[in-house]
Amino acid sequence: APILFGGIESFRLVDQIKQWNLPVLLGLNWGEEPKTEDSKVDKKPANDAKPGTEKVTDKDPEEMPKPEDEKYLVDEIIKERRRIWEQKVGTAGLFSKRGIAIGFISKGLKSQDDFLPAVRNAVKLGLSKADALKALTSGAAAILGLDKQIGKIQVGLAANLAVFTGDFTEEKSKVKYVFIDGRKFEPEAPKEGLPMPLPSTVGGAN
Repeated sequence: APILFGGIESFRLVDQIKQWNLPVLLGLNWGEEPKTEDSKVDKKPANDAKPGTEKVTDKDPEEMPKPEDEKYLVDEIIKERRRIWEQKVGTAGLFSKRGIAIGFISKGLKSQDDFLPAVRNAVKLGLSKADALKALTSGAAAILGLDKQIGKIQVGLAANLAVFTGDFTEEKSKVKYVFIDGRKFEPEAPKEGLPMPLPSTVGGAN
């Protein structure tokens, strides 16, 4: 059966994906979150010229761009970038609510440590915790046809588990233990971002 792989901007085709009954292995490489504080405008004269030595033009002063106009334009650009970023991040929640099967993959991320923060952002923008956990475990396994091998805590399935100190969607939660094929590993210095494998090796509770 066909699977949509990546789908960073697949929110634009949500109706078609639903109609075609396509499962989605959703990438989490949405890019850096646009910050409104980045809209500061550098008001220094061009080429670091000293005040009073800027090139004189024949344009009417009223037609010249004003610093406040520049700041407005930059703010509008950042707002638009953030709107698109939020649409991308909100794709998981949108698909889940529409009944589209999803699983998370790490392909495309600059660092594996970005994986868990990206999942948390998806939860902040509409994905339920239960559906986030499913996308990490049984949902991803089912899409790949591996639900008889991995994806749940169940007798006969591979014991691939990650144990956290608290709710995995909370930033303060750390990885406490990792079990791979039933063997326990304890990180020397637990940290927020667990290098997560691709769904083909993900296991856990649903």
